[in-house]
Amino acid sequence: MPVSVVYSSNFDGTTAGITAAEWTELEYNKPTVPEVYVGSGSLAITNSSTQTKDFYIAFRYKGSKRLNNTTTIQIDKILLSK
Repeated sequence: MPVSVVYSSNFDGTTAGITAAEWTELEYNKPTVPEVYVGSGSLAITNSSTQTKDFYIAFRYKGSKRLNNTTTIQIDKILLSK
């Protein structure tokens, strides 16, 4: 699956910081066939460092036009709660 959901509590908000930060991947229900809507389910961030300071959530897309590994991903209905 070309999309992953990751979070970091040490990302500094800069472009250079994207690769310097430690990112932890969250597991979610991923589609197994193209063009099928799949609800991700609930994702829980329980790392103790996220309880005491700000953290960043990112959606990471990996694809390659050169290798013909491209797709369109629709991400919607995101709900963040404590």
